[in-house]
Amino acid sequence: MDGRVVLLIPGTVPRPSSGVLGELAREFASVGEMLARIDDVAVELGMEKVSPRLVGPSAPPPGTADPDAQYLEIFAVSAAVCAAAAECGLEPFAVAGQSIGELWALAAGGHLTVVDAARIAVARSRALSEQDWPGAMLAVGTREADARSVAALVGDPDLVVACVNAPRQSVLSGPAAAIARAGEIAEFMGWPTAELDVPHASHSPALGPAARLLRAQQPPVAYGGRNWRIWSTNLAREVGDEDPLELTIDALTSPVRLLDTLRELHGQGVNVFVDCGARPVAGPLAEASLPGIRVHVPLADPAGPAAVLRALASGAATSAPLGPVGAGKSGGKKHKGKEKDKSRDKDKGRTKGKVKDSRSAHPSPATPVWATAPAPVHEPVHPATETLRESPAAYETAVSEPAAYEPAVAEAAATAVPAAALDRQEIVARLRTLYAEALEYPEEVLEEDADLEASLGIESLQQLALLRRTEELYGVEGLRHHPQLLQLATLGRIADAVIEARAAV
Repeated sequence: MDGRVVLLIPGTVPRPSSGVLGELAREFASVGEMLARIDDVAVELGMEKVSPRLVGPSAPPPGTADPDAQYLEIFAVSAAVCAAAAECGLEPFAVAGQSIGELWALAAGGHLTVVDAARIAVARSRALSEQDWPGAMLAVGTREADARSVAALVGDPDLVVACVNAPRQSVLSGPAAAIARAGEIAEFMGWPTAELDVPHASHSPALGPAARLLRAQQPPVAYGGRNWRIWSTNLAREVGDEDPLELTIDALTSPVRLLDTLRELHGQGVNVFVDCGARPVAGPLAEASLPGIRVHVPLADPAGPAAVLRALASGAATSAPLGPVGAGKSGGKKHKGKEKDKSRDKDKGRTKGKVKDSRSAHPSPATPVWATAPAPVHEPVHPATETLRESPAAYETAVSEPAAYEPAVAEAAATAVPAAALDRQEIVARLRTLYAEALEYPEEVLEEDADLEASLGIESLQQLALLRRTEELYGVEGLRHHPQLLQLATLGRIADAVIEARAAV
């Protein structure tokens, strides 16, 4: 084991599925012991135990839950994965938590006890509920600078860039009305958006009252043994002697810099990230931020969480070929696809800089991707983009009289597909034809698990336009506003999203 593994803990996510921890509880004694401690805190605070639903196969399905219970459940999931990893003998380079996931990371690394972390989580939830701030959070598929421009245009001091998760994913937090206005601007600019389904909006200066309340009501906590180092996404550095409670309080009003943390860890030689959530959340953000890494999501892996964690502990999973989140497939196809791109350009007598750029040769793990010279990106420019950055007043005029805008995508013949025709392989084949005709790519390049942006250079606005065409083809909605848009990075994942969307119709 070379130690270049980071346990990545997501922040606030939807309630986990019933029975999600069943296998880990059966395989690892430490998981049952950890869940018992969280159950004790829940009972102490007048709540129901969390383990029966998370472990029991016949537990009732998720329904509405109060925020306190939701936080304890998502804590239990990440804590269980970390406990099982430790029991396997996994020695990670560090643990990093996103947003409130940083509190879970502090517990996983031994900086505070599981009991204290559970108590702080509930105290934090109740402080936020008591303030009852009418805020919301909006993920925007664009760069941090663009998200800041949107916030500046709206002009509400409580609307801020709350999280920088990936090169093209930022999260805004602010009053609900300001978020709605920001969403309208982003929609006009052609940037994908998704309002986050969280019990409480956070990471805004408006949460000052809740922070003060938490500081006043929560007693200091004892420091633990510090078994693993913690990398703070709030501080964007390794945690030293900081008070765990103070870190949690500060995080209510300060931004999360996950992207900076990922880059720093990658620069220190980390090339394997383990998403400790119930489903891929933090892992896809790492995939979208760093080239040449491997991401595992044990609880979502077909091999089962116990097998994945044991393979990681033995070093087998860290030396395997690079592949996409959760599936454990070889990433060799991505490199193969790039070679085909080069051959295509040579055969057709034209060069596509978006494919043949510096991204085609991944730097070594010791060299962070952001230290390499970036290749030029030639994206379609929205008529109001520069106006937005230079003059908000002039931008309002551009919005009121928008020019027709559509990314340059070749027309591909498409007739609406009947509801019965939902064979997955047929969907992938149709998508391959649609993308190939629109982008003038040979179909063989568009393999099912090839990363459309990172490997094939398909630009974000082109992807949005093609997702719109896919929505029309299959009579579905929401692909362009998928809550985890970064996951729709391959034709296979888009096909799965189409099937899910049609099933919901």
